[in-house]
Amino acid sequence: MIPILSSLALAGLLAGAPCELPCRCISPPSPAEARDESKAVFVGRVVSQRDSVWILRDAGTTHGWAVQETESTIVVDVSWKLPAGVSDTIRVWTGKSSCDPVLIVGEYHLVYAGENRLLPGVLVSPGCSRTTLAASLSAEQQFAGLGTPVTGTLRPGGYPRPAPAETTGSLPDTHPNH
Repeated sequence: MIPILSSLALAGLLAGAPCELPCRCISPPSPAEARDESKAVFVGRVVSQRDSVWILRDAGTTHGWAVQETESTIVVDVSWKLPAGVSDTIRVWTGKSSCDPVLIVGEYHLVYAGENRLLPGVLVSPGCSRTTLAASLSAEQQFAGLGTPVTGTLRPGGYPRPAPAETTGSLPDTHPNH
């Protein structure tokens, strides 16, 4: 039997496009289900990040691929679940695909993280998880279904919206059509 490629995938292959396809996530589990499936669930502010690339090789072959990840250090504000021994600062890895959550330095995030199967003890917030910018949800939505926090106190007014990006000025427009 001959495999059939969709016309979109075939067009991408013929055009030399990157192999990554757009993200398609199924509906995420409820907050309570996601909490139960996670090793850590908390709100915290990202204080630093470090990007890295891992080269993974298929055992016994010359095939390999690069995995881009970001390690974020987060100061925990309030938590529902944390690994043993963690109290105020935690490190979480995220990937760089279109499905992975984007954590922003200086901002508060509601994070759902699980343990990495290949690297025990490393927490990962995977693609299509419920991890999100804390300010992106209303105060009622932010913590609905999570229950009572085990550490910290929820902020009565919710979490602040991100600060507007700084503008550094712009160069004059010299395009002849403008």
